[in-house]
Amino acid sequence: MMHACEEPRGALIAYAAGELKPLERARVESHLGHCRHCAAVRNTLDLGLSEARNWQPEVDMQRLDILATGLGPYVEARRRSPWWSMRLAIASAVALLVAPADS
Repeated sequence: MMHACEEPRGALIAYAAGELKPLERARVESHLGHCRHCAAVRNTLDLGLSEARNWQPEVDMQRLDILATGLGPYVEARRRSPWWSMRLAIASAVALLVAPADS
């Protein structure tokens, strides 16, 4: 037997992102009208999505230069590949996201 919150809770991310069809959206809204727990989860999702949309990462240009310099030998080795510039851009972005800021 499905718990009353399982179906609406499973649709909360799509609801928060505005991706539900009108009937499904109405069902979720009806549930949220009487379930404080799911309403709190929806509020948390709304806040998280808002923060994600408004996030503007700070770029440490000195660190970026160090990372780009370290990638130089790999770029030279792959220069003949038609995808080398795309790979460099992806590798740089990943390095910025995963590298600790205090090293």
